[in-house]
Amino acid sequence: MSRNRKNFKAKKVSLLAIIFVAVTFFISFSCNNANQAKTKNNADSLLTNLKKEYKMKNEQLEKNKEVCLGVSKAIMNGKWDKVDELLDNDFKYIGDGGAAINKQQYIGFMKNVLCGAMTDMDMKFLRVIAEGDLVSVDYTNAMTHSGEFFGVPATNKRVIGTGQFIRKVKNGKVTAEWQTTNAMGLMVQLGAIPKK
Repeated sequence: MSRNRKNFKAKKVSLLAIIFVAVTFFISFSCNNANQAKTKNNADSLLTNLKKEYKMKNEQLEKNKEVCLGVSKAIMNGKWDKVDELLDNDFKYIGDGGAAINKQQYIGFMKNVLCGAMTDMDMKFLRVIAEGDLVSVDYTNAMTHSGEFFGVPATNKRVIGTGQFIRKVKNGKVTAEWQTTNAMGLMVQLGAIPKK
């Protein structure tokens, strides 16, 4: 075999090797870019989904807050049909160490005892925190003692009730409430308990 022929074969093999390396590099580069693009698309999709989920969760928490505060606002304004609408039929209330009461007992207490004795309510919601299906509220309620309240005759004094409650909201209705109030502080304001 002539030297030229050997050189030609060697060049041909070298050229084929260069082409093979180039093609392999091109395929590898293309696949790498495709994988990077796919990874970026997956990350973008995940981020979009997380944003949607976060927005939906926040929207649900805001709706729960609205339902929860809606009960208190309806009580203050004597809108008993609205109170009934916002409370689940299986609603339970537990407050200040007493036994649990049901929906009708709760509405009866609010309508006949609280609102029968206290008028011109101005309830302020100082802190409203929602997590999952629970809404926690820290409140004050300025009101006029215009009727008998737990044996204390009307004083016509402007008093301030304070407390906290947690309401559980499911499917747009309050299903449970846990409340604690500063009952002693209120009775001191009414003159039923002497100031120390």
